[in-house]
Order: sequence, then C-alpha cells, then structure tokens
Amino acid sequence: MLVCPHCGYNNRPGPATCEKCGKSLRGAAERTEDAVLKSAQPIKIVDIDIPFSSLFALILKATIASIPAAIVMIVLGAILGALISSSLR
Repeated sequence: MLVCPHCGYNNRPGPATCEKCGKSLRGAAERTEDAVLKSAQPIKIVDIDIPFSSLFALILKATIASIPAAIVMIVLGAILGALISSSLR
C-alpha cells in the first residue's frame, strides 16, 4: 500500500495520484499489511458496573414503555389491512 503524504489514505500500488484527495503520490511511503496492522490503534472496552436490581428495573421500564407503541402498531396494521383488503374486492 502507498500512504498518501497529504491525507494519509492507504492507496493500492499503481496509480500516480491519491484515490481519495487526488494529489500526487510522489514521496509516498509504501507500507505492508503487517505495518498497517501494527499501526492500528487499540480499542479499549470499559466495563460498566451496575447492580443487577438496577439493570432489571431499567429493562422492565423499557419493556413497559414499549407496550403502548406495540398497541398503536397493531391497531394501525389492522386498519391498513382492512383498507387494503376492501380495495382489492
């Protein structure tokens, strides 16, 4: 891969200009796949410590809050189904 000296985009070998910014690749450094993988930034995952009872309450509240939306969707589906079936007759 050729790294564009202007924007840092990893270009495939061959073209004389960057595929992203269109500027000349003169002076571009060639990087192998291993070098690209080694230069990747590590991802840090942070564990969230929450008591089970609080998590349970949060999930229960979200479930209860979604019930009215489900009822509305069922009613709208029934109305739409009735309209479509009556127009096909």
